[in-house]
Amino acid sequence: MNSPTRSLFSPTASRTTGIIPETSVISPRSISSRSELEISIYTLQNEQERVQKKTFTKWVNIYLSLHEPPYFISDLFEDLKDGTKLIALLEVLSGQTLPMERGNKRAHYISNVSNALKFLGSRKIKLVNIGPMDIVDGKPTIVLGLIWMLILCYQIEDSNMFDGDSKDNRSKAKEALLEWVRKKTRGKIDGLDVRDFTSSWRDGLAFNALIYSIRPELIDLHRVSRMEVRERLDNAFNVAEQHLGVPRLIDAEDVDVTKPDEKSIMTYIAQFSRRFPDLEYVKQVKEFVEKQKQWKAFERKESKSPHFPGEKLKELKDQFDDITHRMNRWRHKLDTNLPGDLRQIAEWIYRAEDVLARGINFDSSNTAPEENLQRFKQLNEEHTAIFTDKEVVSTKFQRLKRDPSIVNQQVSIEHLTNLDERLNIIMNSSDERGHYLDFEQIHWKVQIYFAQLEHLMEILNKKQGNLHQTEQLFNEYKRKIHDEKMIVTIENLLPELTRKAQSYSQLRKKDDQTSKGFNAYCEYVRKTLKSAALDLNTKEHMLQETIDNWKIYLSSYDQFERWLTEGDQVLLRSSEEKFNYFANINHWTEIHENLCISIESLISVCDDENSAALQKKLLFINRRWKEIFDRVQQFEHGESIKKKRDEFYAGRSNILDTLDKIDAEIQAYLPCTIKHFKFYRIE
Repeated sequence: MNSPTRSLFSPTASRTTGIIPETSVISPRSISSRSELEISIYTLQNEQERVQKKTFTKWVNIYLSLHEPPYFISDLFEDLKDGTKLIALLEVLSGQTLPMERGNKRAHYISNVSNALKFLGSRKIKLVNIGPMDIVDGKPTIVLGLIWMLILCYQIEDSNMFDGDSKDNRSKAKEALLEWVRKKTRGKIDGLDVRDFTSSWRDGLAFNALIYSIRPELIDLHRVSRMEVRERLDNAFNVAEQHLGVPRLIDAEDVDVTKPDEKSIMTYIAQFSRRFPDLEYVKQVKEFVEKQKQWKAFERKESKSPHFPGEKLKELKDQFDDITHRMNRWRHKLDTNLPGDLRQIAEWIYRAEDVLARGINFDSSNTAPEENLQRFKQLNEEHTAIFTDKEVVSTKFQRLKRDPSIVNQQVSIEHLTNLDERLNIIMNSSDERGHYLDFEQIHWKVQIYFAQLEHLMEILNKKQGNLHQTEQLFNEYKRKIHDEKMIVTIENLLPELTRKAQSYSQLRKKDDQTSKGFNAYCEYVRKTLKSAALDLNTKEHMLQETIDNWKIYLSSYDQFERWLTEGDQVLLRSSEEKFNYFANINHWTEIHENLCISIESLISVCDDENSAALQKKLLFINRRWKEIFDRVQQFEHGESIKKKRDEFYAGRSNILDTLDKIDAEIQAYLPCTIKHFKFYRIE
């Protein structure tokens, strides 16, 4: 593209008259005047581009320095080409995380810039005639237009809490910023009338008057009015940077020109309005808090409604979250620019609000009790570290609030009232949060023991293993219940848990769901402990009985089996050996009965593998015992019959012998004398 200067002095310039119709009469003087105008316009455009580039580069670097890791650009048109620093800038401005590709190819650059522009589109920021290729190619006009749009949406409109959806709102933002300046500077310097963001700032008086309206002790207006223009401008820029924390985005030579660049001055002035608003700030904060309450109520209601599209609700939530983030960031910057001790109090309020707003910030239902206890312990320590001195902060603020040198002199009464309201909310909310964290900390201590108790009960309720495994389980039971006194420990924690729940309930309404939950948990612990104590006592007896049965089985089975095997052999031997071997069969009958009882008991409590093995053993010894016992009974029955038969024949023989003897005696001759009768009688 040829510049007007080059075309004017090119060799073909003298031929221009050849293409002008003969009816037109243009004098050399008119041609010269028009060319000078073109040169002037072109020079002005270049100057505006130079100033904007410098101002916007500084503005971008302010926010890139806040990124993690921090970035820095030296050439606005070149350093945004790959899209990485543009994404980093948007992440700082929005507080969101954007996808980013790492690579040195043009495709990577286009992808990153496209992601950035899509993000802006999702935030309802309209980008007219700005495409990814234009940024990647480093087109100055397009890059400057994009950065200006970001400044409008995230600084100028943001500082005035306007929505960035339309030109009308952007115009309102400019008017609001100008009106804010006019309020601040009105009456500070005779004849000063700020009507725009160009020529009204050329002489530097407006800059100095603005600083004076914020911190009168920083500017001597009488001395400033006698300074040269550039000295006056430098004075304002230096004081603002050193004492107000306003970065120096523009220089004196950028303003001391025929027509200063409007966008650069607006960008610079917007930094003041963000830090030092007028009384409208308090009104906007109150309106925002009210809107926030309305939004939360609306979200709770519509999230359960089948008639409200979930995508639309999510879109509204994202927009409201973005406004909330910007509002909080704006308020923080305003509060941290308060003077002296008030700034320290405001910073404490901001930290306290941040802690209270974050909430618990993790799902305790999906993490282990030990981890939850550690997290709540850390939260409690953080809470204590911040809120231990809250009474000191409150007392100090109340003293400052009554200080006449501060009220409506350095800080407006409305701003102080807002701080007071926020401080009261913090005092009440911190008490509630402190009691909540106290309960949760002791709650998760109890839950650690409950988890161990639940694990122990789960193991105890399972089918048991062999003797070694059962003894291990019994030892674990004794260690947990008797040595570590698990139940006793929970019982000792219960009174403290109940006190924490009652302390929290006193701060809340009786029908508060959290309070109800705390009290219900305490009742649950009481009932669980009562039932667990009875259940554990039963489990202890069962374990001991199982161990005893295993010992009976292991000590008797092999011995009983050997007796049965040897009995099989004895039954093939002599009667005497049989009598001797089975003489104590009643003793073995008792052993068999005890062994059966133990095995049957073990089968009922052991796992499938052990139960199956025991079942086979039981069937085996019962079958063997029946066989042996039946054969022994048969043997004993036979021996009994034989004995009775022998006894019968022995008795019969004795009777016959006696009869024979009687018969012989009867048949023998007996003398019948008195002497012989006496003899027989004596016999």
